[in-house]
Amino acid sequence: MGSINTNRLMNPRTMTFVETQCRRTRYQELCVRTLSNYVNATSQDPQEIAQVALKVSLAKAINTKYYIMKLQHLRLDGERAFEWHQSNVQTWLSTVLTDAYTCMEGMNNLGHASMGGKMKAMIKAKVLNVAQVTSNALGLFNGFAARHKASHHVGYGKNKP
Repeated sequence: MGSINTNRLMNPRTMTFVETQCRRTRYQELCVRTLSNYVNATSQDPQEIAQVALKVSLAKAINTKYYIMKLQHLRLDGERAFEWHQSNVQTWLSTVLTDAYTCMEGMNNLGHASMGGKMKAMIKAKVLNVAQVTSNALGLFNGFAARHKASHHVGYGKNKP
């Protein structure tokens, strides 16, 4: 990956640091482009860049949530609307699960030199908790969706043309 100078105020040493840290990510150019706007201009701290990445991710998630809420005018009728929302919820929950397990696998591949064993274990425990809670939510949601569909499809042809 070549040098992407997205923040002219950042010194070259810090830019190199951000690029080096972003090499561990799946979307390296986006990582550099996004984080270089928020990392302290003289930073060389992996903890700071990780915290900045978490804050940026949370902000993006919140902005996306509000954007989607604004699009609620895309009304679909009845069951089509439910099936559309159901699919979105299932996709989102499945993605969270996949990402959580991928994160845990990545933690297993990190050497102790890059992160202390205790910190690594704490992060893995928190990510595992997210995965478990999300798995429960997916199971409960799927049960609800199945009951909803069953109750709305019973007698569907009797009252509908």
